[in-house]
Amino acid sequence: DNGDATNMKILDAAAGINVPGEVQTTGIGYTDGDNALTIADGGGVTVVQDLTISDGKGIIIKSEPSDDGYNGVFAEFDNATGDTITKGEIVYHTGTANQVAPARANAIGTLPAIAIAVADVADGASGNFMLMGICHDTSAFPTLAIGGEVYVSDGAAGEITTTIPGDDGDFVQVIGVALHGDKFLFNPDFTLVEIA
Repeated sequence: DNGDATNMKILDAAAGINVPGEVQTTGIGYTDGDNALTIADGGGVTVVQDLTISDGKGIIIKSEPSDDGYNGVFAEFDNATGDTITKGEIVYHTGTANQVAPARANAIGTLPAIAIAVADVADGASGNFMLMGICHDTSAFPTLAIGGEVYVSDGAAGEITTTIPGDDGDFVQVIGVALHGDKFLFNPDFTLVEIA
């Protein structure tokens, strides 16, 4: 003890210890022996160093998100399209630093799709877009065939489809595989096949 524990409160067993400011420790352990760490609702984790995952371990993403749920790896991008990018829209990188816009498979200039909006992003704003993960959205997606491939739509910007684009000048990009009638694994393949 170096005397820096000012205002530290030890609460009851259920509530734990309340420490204002920073806490440093060499390990975390619990009496039940599971050494698990839980971040409370509303909390977040910022990692300012490399994160090392031991052999045989991984990052577990819940495979059954609730409706309107997007679980996966996110990145923040900017919207300068003049319109809101809505939740569930597929986006491509515009060529301007950090900007994305709704993708469409009828022209090479609006591909490849790289991410999907996880919430509405207003024009001029930044927002989170999922790079890879599992999406469940009954209002944003058409009916999907379990096990079937999901593509960027050639009919409307930002939409997905289960039908392979087939018009001359269209491009086929597989962006995922359906896991349920309104849920799919978003894992875009950047290979584009032109229909001629």
